[in-house]
Amino acid sequence: GFKTEPGISIWAYLFSDTIGMDPEKDKPDFVTQSDVEGKYLFKNLGVGKYRLFAVEDLNRDLLWNPDKEAIGVSTQDVELTPANSSKEHVDFLLALKDTTKPSLLNCQSLNKNQVKLDFDENLRAESVLNPDNFKIESISTVKSLKVDEVYFQGDNTQNIFIITFEMNPEEKCELKVFNLEDESGNFVDTSANTCLFVGSAIFDTTGPKVISTSPKYGETGVPQDAEIKLIFDEPPSHPSVESFFSLSDSIGVLISGKSGWENPNTFIFSPDTLLLGKMKYQTKPKSQKILDLFGNPMTDSVWFLTFTTLNPDTLGSISGKVEALGKSISADIVLTLSLIDKGGKRYQKTLPQPGSFLFENVLPGKYMVDAYVDLNKDRNLTIGNPRPFVLCEPFTFFPDTVTVRSRWETEGVELKFR
Repeated sequence: GFKTEPGISIWAYLFSDTIGMDPEKDKPDFVTQSDVEGKYLFKNLGVGKYRLFAVEDLNRDLLWNPDKEAIGVSTQDVELTPANSSKEHVDFLLALKDTTKPSLLNCQSLNKNQVKLDFDENLRAESVLNPDNFKIESISTVKSLKVDEVYFQGDNTQNIFIITFEMNPEEKCELKVFNLEDESGNFVDTSANTCLFVGSAIFDTTGPKVISTSPKYGETGVPQDAEIKLIFDEPPSHPSVESFFSLSDSIGVLISGKSGWENPNTFIFSPDTLLLGKMKYQTKPKSQKILDLFGNPMTDSVWFLTFTTLNPDTLGSISGKVEALGKSISADIVLTLSLIDKGGKRYQKTLPQPGSFLFENVLPGKYMVDAYVDLNKDRNLTIGNPRPFVLCEPFTFFPDTVTVRSRWETEGVELKFR
């Protein structure tokens, strides 16, 4: 047994040829409850292989109701043998599962080159940014319109924008989406994945705007390893942004770095070296204007950004080690420090195998420390799924909060994978 939350039902299903193991339809073979500390124990289980679920079984019917009841999948199936008749540390993370497929609600042309799509929930960014997942056809000519770019604004992936260069005024078009997933991995409902729109006669005459930046304008206490991020309201011409953007310190020294794009409308500049501490930086526009894909210039011609880096003397560090007890780990271990207050600042580090770690240049404060094994390499903790069945990735956390002080190394933070 081991940790979950108090008062949760733990269900065990014995692997066999005859029984299903879908907690929504099949009742478990064995049931126990977690105690006030969230611990649980199955006694007297026979030899065999078991699959476990932790369920907030509100109506006590021994079936999982996806709409209302949170569920957790363990990090492993458990095999009990005559030689190995007990197993500890089978842990769960409980979550309400979204099992509803997303639907396309509406689409409309904004101008000759842009179509806006509205969905009923946020979608997974990677699936949205692939132009192959969208198809536009003229109803009269059955000709396909090429989808050039797909983008969204900020974190809102419920409203999607498509750029196409071949729309005709008053032309009726059908738009169809494929392979789009919501954030829980449900694919778009095939009965709600098409919509009709009419081509627009309006030309796009509006230039691009910067809708948010990181660091924010005038921000202080910016880390010395910060990247500069500019989010535009539409995809700008990438060469026009890259030749326009430069970063310099308050003495006027230009900072060298690499320009890149997180998505069609998010520009990232990564300085080649750490920024200096307690220094004011500014973006200096070079002479050329930022344009959109249709040649419209940015209206805010004097746009710039300033920020100030933190004082490195105020920082501390955390060190410790990650151990794997009784199991080999064959994927990256992702370690996260999360500041308990102040907007949830996080530091992350990847270890290729168990061993010691050191986080330097950490803001003072109280931190939670946790780690998971990134088996599917997606840089997220996959908490598992009952259907289609996916195990939870191995995870662990340091039981106490860890305090970081200025100019001080907090040592001895040990994380164990069991």
